[in-house]
Amino acid sequence: MPTAEEHLAIARRNERTLTYLLKDPRHHSEWIATVAFYTALHYVEAVFYCDMERTHGHNHETRDHLLKSDRRYQNIYRHYRPLWEASVVARYMELQGETRLFSEYLPPDQVEAQLVDHRLHQLKRSAKKFLDAAGLG
Repeated sequence: MPTAEEHLAIARRNERTLTYLLKDPRHHSEWIATVAFYTALHYVEAVFYCDMERTHGHNHETRDHLLKSDRRYQNIYRHYRPLWEASVVARYMELQGETRLFSEYLPPDQVEAQLVDHRLHQLKRSAKKFLDAAGLG
């Protein structure tokens, strides 16, 4: 089971990938959404490791339930869930049983502002509070 430090290392490596992809968001918007989500996932897993006695989400549904059911994670969940949904549309062109093209779900010129600058940034700010308390901030 990866440690909090290992999850944070992966999140930071994913952020370097985002920097690269953001050079051409028109051609990489689906990958930006996917990498932003997996970056968030690793921040969430680091929080779980520190805050919940080394617990992990193990799968998307369990992770979603853990975030949604604990009020302490309310702000993390508020930003995690839209990142997850965007990545589902980006990867599978589907959301809640409906076929969705990613460019119709979120225009490429809005991907950086909405997913990276807003959702991921806010999630990281919320996660930092838990990570700071564990000495990992």
